[in-house]
Amino acid sequence: MRDLVNKLPIFVCCLTLSYGENNAAVVSVALASLIFSLLSQVSPKKLSLAIQAVFIFLCVVYLPFFAYFPLILYDILGDGHYYLCAAAVFPVITVFIDGNADKLPLTVVYSLICLLLQQKTALVERLHGELIKTRDSYAYDNILLEQKNLRLRESQDSAVHIATLKERGRIAREIHDNVGHMLSRSILQVGALQVIKDEELRSDGLKQLGETLNSAMTSIKNSVHNLHDDSIDLKASVRDAVKPIEDKGIKLRCETDISENVPDKIKLCFISIVKEGISNIIKHSNADSVTVILREHPAFYQLVIEDNGKNASVNGNGIGLMNMKSRIEELDGIINITAGKEGFRIFITVKRG
Repeated sequence: MRDLVNKLPIFVCCLTLSYGENNAAVVSVALASLIFSLLSQVSPKKLSLAIQAVFIFLCVVYLPFFAYFPLILYDILGDGHYYLCAAAVFPVITVFIDGNADKLPLTVVYSLICLLLQQKTALVERLHGELIKTRDSYAYDNILLEQKNLRLRESQDSAVHIATLKERGRIAREIHDNVGHMLSRSILQVGALQVIKDEELRSDGLKQLGETLNSAMTSIKNSVHNLHDDSIDLKASVRDAVKPIEDKGIKLRCETDISENVPDKIKLCFISIVKEGISNIIKHSNADSVTVILREHPAFYQLVIEDNGKNASVNGNGIGLMNMKSRIEELDGIINITAGKEGFRIFITVKRG
């Protein structure tokens, strides 16, 4: 379509030229030249080369066709058949022989216009191809980024899940050690009562048995309660997450002024962000001091992670930071990430339910 738009003004310009043809031949030569140009455009390269060569031959044997040489020149340049341009010298000789050289300058000017239009068209097509390539590359990179983001989430969720299983294992051991011991004691007490004849001793034994069973029931209730919102020890998980900082010899200030009555989804979110933040500090920061603050306010929960690394910067397309933002957005919270000469800081607030 772009070639047709460019050829239209060239064709109009060629109509202004006349190399000795009479009025009856004007329309037929113009239509024939237009047909040659269209066939040259839509044909395969080898056939197009033949059509262009035939047209140049016609320009030599019948001079009126030379008026439309700029039109076919556009196709010659577009197909890269530059050696055919040298063949134009033959119709030029014919022009001088027939005494029509006065119109040759206009033909040259129109030919130069064709050259400029063809160069512009080639440039536009090249830029269009690069745009498509860049768009496809960007789409492919986005797919890879989403896959990496998904794998990172799965890895973080797996780490949190392991922490949850550890806590549940601790509760299971607590039930086994405490309740199991009490039940074993109760079984022994029942066996002793079965052989005691003295009513007073039996009464004391039943009383002790009741106390043992009540203690066992209380322990079971406490352990079952811990399996719900308190199943994830937020403070302990945060302390475990920041331990690599101390292992690196970096000064650490960790404050966890928060209760355990925090919804699981917020606990999991905060633990994941602390893990990611600490990992980023170890990998990318030159800080010698790190602060992690976890606070509970009447209306919201607050998490702050900051270091004093010099000349810190924020990579907005980083998978870790994008994952943090995504998690906080799911909780309708606010995350503010800043970096500069004074260090790196993550400030998060999440409303209480």
